[in-house]
Amino acid sequence: MVETSITSEMVLSVQRDIAHEYPDTTIPGDVKHKPGFIDYITTHTDNWDELAIKLLQNIARTHPFPDGNKRTAVNIAGTVCIETGYEINAEHFRELVLEVARSEDNDMDDAIDTLRSIAEKTNEYKDCESPYEMATQYRHNNSDVFDRLAHE
Repeated sequence: MVETSITSEMVLSVQRDIAHEYPDTTIPGDVKHKPGFIDYITTHTDNWDELAIKLLQNIARTHPFPDGNKRTAVNIAGTVCIETGYEINAEHFRELVLEVARSEDNDMDDAIDTLRSIAEKTNEYKDCESPYEMATQYRHNNSDVFDRLAHE
């Protein structure tokens, strides 16, 4: 199992932040369904790259929130990578989430291979005290990519 502090409550907090940062995004007062699958995935996945892709796919495809699902998916998957010592260029993640969201293929092997090929070791976020803080910093460091995702 991957060591991670990502929980459904943390994901809800990140999604609320995204909703507040983008005025055209609906704040998730009524979540379509509680993303409890996040807690299941984080406790039943063995590798960081598989965890990042599973979260990316599940959030992007199931649309648990009224708005901001792709931005939330990229932010959470990026945070999983950072938490395990890797960073993925947000532009690459944007392309990956768009591909995953449009695909009906549940085979994750290609996406995991892509993720491994674009992952770079990082310690840029070492001063962050929590995954939530990592997610916030990652989103702000890549605001141009998140801005584009708001309209895709």
